[in-house]
This record gives sequence, C-alpha cells and structure tokens, in this order.
Amino acid sequence: MLSKINSEIVSAMKSKDQFRRDVLRMIKSKIEEENKKSKNKRDEIEVICAYYTSLEKATLIKGISQDFIDKTNSELSIIKEFMPQEITVDEIEEMISEYMAEQYSAAPPNKGALISYVKQKGKELKKIVPGRIVFMAVDAYMKKD
Repeated sequence: MLSKINSEIVSAMKSKDQFRRDVLRMIKSKIEEENKKSKNKRDEIEVICAYYTSLEKATLIKGISQDFIDKTNSELSIIKEFMPQEITVDEIEEMISEYMAEQYSAAPPNKGALISYVKQKGKELKKIVPGRIVFMAVDAYMKKD
C-alpha cells in the first residue's frame, strides 16, 4: 500500500496538484507513525480507515465553516481511493454457505462462531466488514431454518 501511495505522491507532484500531494503525504505519515509507535503493527488499511473515520466525524461538528467541510470532503474523496470495498450481502451469504458446508452438515451453527468466520473471511479478502450488516445477514440465515 505504501508503494502505491508513494507512486501517487510522485504523480501528484508531477501534475503540480499540491492538495492531492499533501493529503497523500498525510496518509503516508499516519501509516508510518502507527508502525513506529505500535509493537503490533496495524494493517495499513485499518490505519487509512481510522483516519477516514476521524475526518468524517470532524465534518459533523456543529459550527464549523463550509470551507472546512468542503476541504475535508475533498480529502475524503482522495482517501477513499485507497480504502477497500465494502462486503456485499451476497458475499456474506456465500461465506455462510461455505461455513455450513465446512463445519456443519446437520446441526445448527453457533451464531457467534458464524459471525466471527464471516468477519475473518472479509478481512482476508481485504474488504470492509460492517458488523451490523454481518449480524443482520447471519440473523436472517438463522431464522430461515
């Protein structure tokens, strides 16, 4: 991921896009800072998602100027390029089917284990896995039977 960010920084510099260059440098510094301060290195995507979330929250504060909101939204659109796709309900249902085929043939599954399995598989696929969507999909599956 850092190599992709570095190449994008170079591209932004060549095209003289200072705003994009600055945002990319900020992402890079957040990743490097996290890697230096933490013994357990967080995944680069997790760091980017955390930074994205913090910027999103900043736009929700009352009383901030429209200029700040516009600038932050522009930053968010650049950061979004480096974030993974969100997992779809169809992918979750496919994972549930895989889990059932691997783990259980007749007995009903443990709901918590099934949710953990889906979340882990989503991380392996480098996808954003919203817990609420996973919980709803697993809950719907459990109620089918």
